[in-house]
Amino acid sequence: MAVNKAVHKLNVALSHMHKAQAAEAKAKKAEKKALSTEKSTRANIAKQEKAITDAFEAGTLTPEQQQADLTKLFGLGKKDQQAIDAYHKALSHDKALVKKDAAAAKKYHKAALKDLHAAELHLGLKQTNKDRKALGLKAVKHVIRPPKKNAATIAEKYLGRYESDLQRHGITKPCPTSESCANFVSSMLDKAGKINFHTLGVADLNNKLRARGWHTVSLKNAKPGDVWICNGAHGESHTEIVASNHNGKITLVGSNNHPVSSNQQINYDSYSANISGSFILAPPK
Repeated sequence: MAVNKAVHKLNVALSHMHKAQAAEAKAKKAEKKALSTEKSTRANIAKQEKAITDAFEAGTLTPEQQQADLTKLFGLGKKDQQAIDAYHKALSHDKALVKKDAAAAKKYHKAALKDLHAAELHLGLKQTNKDRKALGLKAVKHVIRPPKKNAATIAEKYLGRYESDLQRHGITKPCPTSESCANFVSSMLDKAGKINFHTLGVADLNNKLRARGWHTVSLKNAKPGDVWICNGAHGESHTEIVASNHNGKITLVGSNNHPVSSNQQINYDSYSANISGSFILAPPK
């Protein structure tokens, strides 16, 4: 099964971060080893130097032995300086690696944090908390999912706007009849991810919704985002979206004729829900 792009992006960032952290830890370990080696080497040299100086102080050495020990003492001094120089060279190299790897780890940690949210929307709880732990974040108790879009909430963003204006700005679908209540409702349902079709007529909307499992519910059980349809003398004639339901008192939002200009404007409507013969469709569970 193909890995989600957001998850893949997070995994790449985390992989680079883990490699950089491992390299940083390795460089720090080498840094400590260099110090340990330097201390051990110099301690051994110091031990040998002390043995020579003790022999000199004891006065038991022949002139030849004294000359040999002086040569040895001089050599030990050179070795001690070489040990110091080797340590500082290794230390400089290891510190540069630590700095480089720490910067890389920080860079990829920042990238992973940026990629985390998009990836979490597709991860299970166990993997989510594993990734969050790697990034130093607290665990969560539930999977993280985006809030569900509601057609009513989306529709309310356009209150006061004219349907024709929404079409011109590409917010609703183009409509040959210029304005249409069904055009507005179907466009809002499409934006909410509830449907994947478009319709220009109320009857067509009703038929297509029912064909996809939308079913009639009572006013009492209507929820925001449900679709209200007016079933008049000449068939389905108007449609709006349920905006709220307070104990069966329904408020609708939709494209309605403006009382002055007669152009269709997006507004609330609390009257139409009670029109005899109208009904409300709810999406399949």
